[in-house]
Amino acid sequence: MSAVDQELIAFLAERFAETSRQNETLRQEMAGLRQEMAGLRQETTRQNESLRQEMADLRAETTQQIETLRQEMAGLRQETTRQNESLRQETTRQIESLRQEMSDAIRQTQVTVEGLRDDIRQVAEGVVGVSERLETLRVEMARGFDDVEARIAPFYKDLERRLSFLEGWAERKDQDAIEVIRKKFGRPQPQ
Repeated sequence: MSAVDQELIAFLAERFAETSRQNETLRQEMAGLRQEMAGLRQETTRQNESLRQEMADLRAETTQQIETLRQEMAGLRQETTRQNESLRQETTRQIESLRQEMSDAIRQTQVTVEGLRDDIRQVAEGVVGVSERLETLRVEMARGFDDVEARIAPFYKDLERRLSFLEGWAERKDQDAIEVIRKKFGRPQPQ
């Protein structure tokens, strides 16, 4: 095996080893991204569950407060007309306060949901970025393989001709020069 062939084999082995290392690095990065996405999914699920629990608690609290107000109103109906009017005004104020609290709670929930949407959008952008990086890497690797093929093609282009020449030379090397000329030009040997 010639030195050029050995150098070519060494070069190709190094390129393939480098490509394998790059592939392994990409696999590790993908695994890390998958873990990050799983973590984000879990965090989003936890936040959703927390929001659901808070909303359920608010509903229960609101229901309880409304029930308490109804009981107070029933007792107030039995009092005098003057006290009844005063209590009606107070109840109206309390209902407005509850509506404001509910409105504030709804706004807070909407803000939280918007925040989650932004988080999900960022995760989606991250996935798109990773996909683009993978496509770029695929193109670069294909380009690298094409480059390697283009570099080794000249060495193998005339390989058959070179091999035939070397075989002929090895065959003629130990022969007498006059015998070689006679064989080539077909002259008979003296007897």
